[in-house]
Amino acid sequence: MVKYSTLILLLLANFITKAQTYYSQNFNASTSLPAGYIQWNVDGKTVSPTIASDYNITFGTNAWKIFNGGANKFAISTSYYAPAAQADDWLVTPKISIPSGSQNVVLSFFSFCTDGNYPDELEVRVSLTDSLPSAFPDSLLVYSSVGSGESTAGTTHAIDMTKFAGKSVRLAFRNVTYDGVILGIDDIKLYSTVNYDIAATDMYLSEHNELGASLPIKAEFQNLGAKYIDSLAFNYSVNGGPVVTTKMKPANFSSYIFSNDFPLKSFTSATPFTTSTTGSYAIKVWCSDLNGNNIDANPANDTLSQLVFFYNANAKKKVLMEEFTGAWCGFCPEGHHLMDQALINQPKLIGISIHDNQGSANADKMQVPEGLDISNAFGSGFPSATFNRRYSEVDGFSTGIGGSPPSSGWESETTAELARLTPVNVSFANKLYDTITRQLSVDVNASFLASLKGDFRTNLYIVEDSVIGSGAGYDQKNYWCAGCGNPEPTAHSYSLLASNPGYAHQHVLRQGLGGAWGTTGVIPASAVAGNSYTKTYTATLPAAWKEKNIYLVATVQEYSTDERFRLILNAEEASLLGELPNGIAKISNDDFNNMVVYPNPSSSISRIQFDLKADAVVKASVENIMGQEIAVLQNEQMNAGIHTINFVTESLSNGIYFVKLTTNGNSITQKVVVSK
Repeated sequence: MVKYSTLILLLLANFITKAQTYYSQNFNASTSLPAGYIQWNVDGKTVSPTIASDYNITFGTNAWKIFNGGANKFAISTSYYAPAAQADDWLVTPKISIPSGSQNVVLSFFSFCTDGNYPDELEVRVSLTDSLPSAFPDSLLVYSSVGSGESTAGTTHAIDMTKFAGKSVRLAFRNVTYDGVILGIDDIKLYSTVNYDIAATDMYLSEHNELGASLPIKAEFQNLGAKYIDSLAFNYSVNGGPVVTTKMKPANFSSYIFSNDFPLKSFTSATPFTTSTTGSYAIKVWCSDLNGNNIDANPANDTLSQLVFFYNANAKKKVLMEEFTGAWCGFCPEGHHLMDQALINQPKLIGISIHDNQGSANADKMQVPEGLDISNAFGSGFPSATFNRRYSEVDGFSTGIGGSPPSSGWESETTAELARLTPVNVSFANKLYDTITRQLSVDVNASFLASLKGDFRTNLYIVEDSVIGSGAGYDQKNYWCAGCGNPEPTAHSYSLLASNPGYAHQHVLRQGLGGAWGTTGVIPASAVAGNSYTKTYTATLPAAWKEKNIYLVATVQEYSTDERFRLILNAEEASLLGELPNGIAKISNDDFNNMVVYPNPSSSISRIQFDLKADAVVKASVENIMGQEIAVLQNEQMNAGIHTINFVTESLSNGIYFVKLTTNGNSITQKVVVSK
C-alpha cells in the first residue's frame, strides 16, 4: 500500500493557492479517467493473474485506470505481465495552454511504485501537436526514471516548463517498466511560481527529555521557489519567547530548476535548547532573510511547531509493536515469525497484528476500522511494524523486513524504545468478565510521575490469538515457499504452502475501545505528578471470539493533528481469562505476574492469588467503594513466587469492595463483589 506524505501534500496545497495555476488534476472526482484523457496500450501484453488475485485490481486491456485508495484516488498502470515483458502504456492529458510571458513555469506530479524489489520506471513527454504516441518525440522528454525507478514512499517531482510559455501542450505519462508491479501517479499540476518560497516540512526533536539535557533544534525545509538560496537565517523560539537565530551561509539550497523535484535540506541551530524546569515546551522553527533580505512570498507554509517535554521521573516502560499485515500478503508469514521471535526475546514487548485488506474485503476478513486508521497513518508496507508509533528521521514510522535470510531488526527497535523516557505508568484494575453474558468491564489507570501539559489519552485494545477462518480473507498467501515466486530455503515460511487454509493468525486486533487515537476527557490537559486517571472500558465480546485466546492491551498515548506526534507513552497487557477453573479473570503489572480473587462474587470467603516477581514487602488491604481502607489482610516481606491470602467476606455487607496489593510504592487492585 502506498502511503502519502501528509506534510508534503498539505504543503503543496498551500503553495498552489499562492501561484497561478494553468492545470490541476488529482483524480478524486471519479473512478473513471477524467474527461479529455486518452490512454494508449501500445504493448498489448497480458496482465498476470496475480494482479487480480493479490491486489484485487483488474486491468483488462486498459493501459491505465483509476484506483480508489479510500481517502485518495490515483492513476495506476501495471507491467506485471505473463510472460514477463516491457510495458509501453501511455496516459495523455488534455491540451493545456500556458500564457505568453509566463515565468517560473513548473510541472509537478506525485509518482510511486508498490514494490521496491521491482521499481517501476516512468517517462513524462510533451506534445505540441496531437495525442498520438508518435507526437511525443525524444526531444520533448522532460522526465525519466529509467534505470532508477520510482520509490515506494512516492516523490513529488518538479519540472521546469518555462520554455513552453506561450504554447499549448499535452503531457504523456508513459510506463516503460520491464516486469514491475504497479506504477502510480497523482496530483498533476502545471503552474507558475515565485522566486522565493521556503516551506518548513519536518522537525527532528526528541519529545521526551531529561532535565538539563541539551536538545538539538533540527528542522527540514523545502525550496518551492525558483531561486537558488545561498544564505538564510534559521530561527526558533520556545513558548513564544525570544528568537534564537543561526546564520546559514552558504546554505547551498538548490531549486527545482536544477533538479527533478523540490529540494529538501535540514538545518540545525548552533544553540541547542536546555532547561532545568519540568514541563511542556512548544518549539517553533522558521527561516528568514533569504539571500540577504529577501522575504518569503508565501508565509502560509513557513513555520512548524512541536511540543517537547522535560522531566526526571521515568516510569516502568513497555513497548507496543503494531505489525501491519494481511492474509493476501505473501511476504507476511515471515513477518509473523519474526514478530513472534521478537516477542520471545523481548519480555517487555507487547504485540498487535493490524490487518489491512487494501480496499478489498475478500483479501482479508480481519480488518477493523480503527486498525485501518492506524495502518493508513503509520504503515509503510507489508509486513512492517511501528514501535510506540515513533517517527524516525531515517525510517519514518515503520520498519519492514528484508535480506536473505529475511530479518527485521525489530528486537533492536524495541531495545532503543525501552531506553527512552516516559512520564506515565499504565495498569489494569477491577477487571471483570462474565463468561455467560460475555460482558467485559476493566479499568485502565494512567499514573503520571511528572506534571505535563498535552493531549494524553487512554485506550484499550482487544486482541485475539489463533484466529482461524475459512477461505479468502483467512487463507494466508506465502511467497517464500519452495516453488513460490520468491523461494527462500532459509526462511521460516519455506515449509508453508503458497496458500495456507487453516492458518492460525496471531495477535489479531479485534477492537480498539478508544478507537485508533484514544479516549478523550480521561486525562486533563494538565496532568499532575502523583495523580492517577482512570477510564472504565466495557464491551460485549462476539460469540465467534475465543475467550481463552483473547488478551487486553492498555495504553496511554499522545494525540496531535500531526501524525508524527501520536506516541504510545506506555502499555500493559493482561489475558482475558486466567489459568484457574471457570475463566477467573487475572490482572498483572510490573511487580506481579498475575493477581486474581476467586470466587468472585464472594459469599463468605475468597482467596487472593498473586505471583510476585521479586522479593518485596507486600501489603494486602481492602477498601470500600468510597476508597476508605477497612482492613489490612497482610503487610510483610514475601519471597518471589505464587502466594495465596484468604479474604473473609461473611461479615461484610453486600456491595462492591476493592482488594489492593501494594509493593515498592506501586499497587494493583481487583474489584470484589460481596453477595450473600
